[in-house]
Amino acid sequence: LLVRNYNLAYLNLSNNYLKSFYIENTKSLTSNQIGLVELDLNYNKIVNQTDTFLSGFNKLESLAYSKNGFESFDFQLFKNFSYLTFVDLSCNRIAAIKSPNFTFLNKIKTLNLSNNLIEKVSTHLLENLIRLDSLDLSKNRLKALDQLVFSKLNNLDYLNLNENKLRTLPVLSDLKKLEFLDLGRNSLTSIESASFRKLFVLERLSLASNRLENISQDLFNDLSSLVYLDLSNNSIQSIESGSFRFLANLQSLLINSTKLKVIEKLGELSSIK
Repeated sequence: LLVRNYNLAYLNLSNNYLKSFYIENTKSLTSNQIGLVELDLNYNKIVNQTDTFLSGFNKLESLAYSKNGFESFDFQLFKNFSYLTFVDLSCNRIAAIKSPNFTFLNKIKTLNLSNNLIEKVSTHLLENLIRLDSLDLSKNRLKALDQLVFSKLNNLDYLNLNENKLRTLPVLSDLKKLEFLDLGRNSLTSIESASFRKLFVLERLSLASNRLENISQDLFNDLSSLVYLDLSNNSIQSIESGSFRFLANLQSLLINSTKLKVIEKLGELSSIK
């Protein structure tokens, strides 16, 4: 597709059969001549990102590029995109992310990489996304994460890691603004007692459909803002006495479809309706 209207601010080309997308003669244009702010390329067939792909769209703030079927993505294509805040690359076949880091994407707030084939996310990959508040890595093939992979994401309030193959958790205590955390449908058998430390504003936590066998007494000690907790579909046999004693605001607790035989002191949960 050849774009020549430089006055466009919003362009929706989703649900087509496009195989390419570029602007002609970008070298003759200045960054102020192309005003496109929002671009939707969802559900197309743009598999290859050549040097001309997205070239010239320096004002772009939002890119929706899901369901195209590409296997890798080179984030260097965004090196001049200083206004970009929203990127959706979900539902593709990304296994490799071709960029040492996101230094040039320090304004991005939402990054959706769900429904891909990603097996690894390195520590340095995300450290420059200092304004990121929403990260979706669900439905990938992550088996482990570097311990400090999220340590610089101080503004993150939404983190979705559902439906991966995680057996251990990275350090999450730096995510002091986190409100939503989905760890469901992984392979967790146990969780360190310090895993959820300092997550004082977390409101929703899902640990459903893992292989958890025990809930330790101090696992949820710092989750005083939690209103929703899903422990369903695990192999939980015991919940230590006092495990819920600091969950003063909890309203929904799911412990169905486990192997639980005894549970004590549910009276601690007076906030449940």
